[in-house]
Amino acid sequence: MDARLRQLRSALRAARRSARTYPATLQREVAELAVARRSTGRSLWSTAEAVGLGVQTVQRWVETVGPPSVFRAVEVTPEATVPVVADDGLVLVTSQGHRVEGLTADQVVSVLRGLAR
Repeated sequence: MDARLRQLRSALRAARRSARTYPATLQREVAELAVARRSTGRSLWSTAEAVGLGVQTVQRWVETVGPPSVFRAVEVTPEATVPVVADDGLVLVTSQGHRVEGLTADQVVSVLRGLAR
């Protein structure tokens, strides 16, 4: 175990004895260590074990210091709600992705009722 891991492990032990929660600076140090170790192929589990914490605790701390969520632009297109009449009958694409072609209106209604169950 390297010196940084030993130092964090003893700091965590001391904090556990003296307080109900770990100091934010200590949480950040553990999270940054876990991120650095993960970039070299180490698991969160191995880091958690090395510093004497539960893996879920380390995971939660990593999520709080990680990069902020990034919104990406998406293009929203309207969904076709009216069936299109094809040469062979109706064509209907449902919001669940089912595609029905070549049926009569009564047959389409029957299929949609069956899918709704």
